[in-house]
Amino acid sequence: MQIIFLFKKINKLNGQNIRSKRIAENTNNNVLYINQISFKILFKKYDLIYMENSTFPFFLSASPYHSLIVAIFMFQNRKKIHMFYRDVHWKFNMKKNSGRFKTFILSIFFQIELLFFKCSANKFYLPSLKMNDFVKFRNFNEFHPRCSKFKNNRSYSSQIALAYSGNINEAQYDIHNLINNAINNKIYLDIYCPKSSFQNNPRYADYLMNKYIKFIFDEDFYYSDKNYSYFLDTRSKNDYLDFSMPLKIFDAISKNIPIITSNPDTEYGNYIINNNLGFACNDIENCFDILKSKPKKLQDFQKHVHINSWEAFFKSL
Repeated sequence: MQIIFLFKKINKLNGQNIRSKRIAENTNNNVLYINQISFKILFKKYDLIYMENSTFPFFLSASPYHSLIVAIFMFQNRKKIHMFYRDVHWKFNMKKNSGRFKTFILSIFFQIELLFFKCSANKFYLPSLKMNDFVKFRNFNEFHPRCSKFKNNRSYSSQIALAYSGNINEAQYDIHNLINNAINNKIYLDIYCPKSSFQNNPRYADYLMNKYIKFIFDEDFYYSDKNYSYFLDTRSKNDYLDFSMPLKIFDAISKNIPIITSNPDTEYGNYIINNNLGFACNDIENCFDILKSKPKKLQDFQKHVHINSWEAFFKSL
């Protein structure tokens, strides 16, 4: 059986393409990149094709030619396609960023794309099983992120240092409360965030000179080699978090950094707690109470990273 993996060309590794990158490294070069498809092979039929959707409707991509290629390729090989369906972010809170009219139009395009995929592919993979509540696939399976291999240079210090990565929109993430608790408890906190997000919240400038707080702009946590005590996941609860499996959580686990999460009843929260990869807290204040109690070191990180690594996953296939 000839299995082809259809991907976009990967230049820089990031959260959106790490899955396809790892697959490409472990599939004996049976990889076909969209921008390399010629009309000579466009109408060739394959035994099985694995592909992934984008975070934006493929027919609205920067290249209309590539959109046409994808559509023809999928239709030509329909019912022989296995697809990883990445996200349903378009069902949540787009109005805040895009406006009502644009949100309405984008939602229509996403729905059309989803219908096209349902007609073309015969099996889907999702970050978590619970996500299917929003897309209603008939034939689907879970394919959550895995751990990457990092050099284990982890050392322990009596000085606690924390990492947070993501958006710092005050309404949803309560970052001021997080920062003030870190300062009051004399705990170092690095915040990885988009510079635009920082600039949209002028009050954050008050913390730039504080020795306990450091903002790190536009740098992917994946590439950080700093030695943190814990990775913080203290976002406010919402329906989107119920099913998501954030890649940054697996990046931290890969680096042997325990997680402190205020969302233990989510899919990824259960994963963290059930595998002894961190601690659950009720809220930000409770998070720092846990830190002050000097929790015991968690065991079996290396074992878990190995069992749930991309390399182990492909060996099991």
